[in-house]
Amino acid sequence: MPLTKKRSRNAIRDLGFWKWSGIIVLSTLPFLHDIITGMGEGTRSFVPDLGLENMLTDSEGYVLGFSSYRVFLYTLFIHLGMHIAFVGWWFAAQGKRYRPILLLPVAMSLYQVLIIVSNTRDTAFNEPGTKLYILLGLCLLLGVNFYYNNSYRSTRKKLEKTHIDNEIGQEQI
Repeated sequence: MPLTKKRSRNAIRDLGFWKWSGIIVLSTLPFLHDIITGMGEGTRSFVPDLGLENMLTDSEGYVLGFSSYRVFLYTLFIHLGMHIAFVGWWFAAQGKRYRPILLLPVAMSLYQVLIIVSNTRDTAFNEPGTKLYILLGLCLLLGVNFYYNNSYRSTRKKLEKTHIDNEIGQEQI
C-alpha cells in the first residue's frame, strides 16, 4: 500500500511512531561518541565546534577527569541512556504496584550522571559507602511514602463477635 500524504502525516502524529523512534535513538546513544569524535583526532570536521570540548578540558588535558573527550562522551552517554531507560520504564509502569521501586534506579542513575558531569568522580561522593547510604536513605523514604500512601495497605479490621449456639458453657438464647 503506497504511503499517501494524509497517511504519512498521521504516522508522524502516531504515538507508536515516536515510541519506536525513541527506542532506536536510545539504543544508539552509547555509540554516538563514534559519530561525534574520531579515534585520536577529537571532534570530526562535520560536527559544529561549539567550544564544549575546550571548555570541559582542564590544564592537564583531561576532560572532566577522563583521558579524552571520546571516553567522556562514551561514559556519559552510557549512563544517560540507562537513566532515560529507567525513567521511561517508570512512566510505562503507571498503575503497577512495583512503580515506586523503580524510583531507586532512576535516582541512582541520575546521581551517577551528576557525578560524571560535575567532575566529582575522585571525591567521597563516588565512593561505594556513600552510594550505599544514599540508596538506604532512598529505600527508607520510599518505604515510608509507600506505607502512608499505598491504597493496597491492609487496614485493621474490627473483629466481630458472632453468637454461636449450642456451645459448651454457653446458654442457648
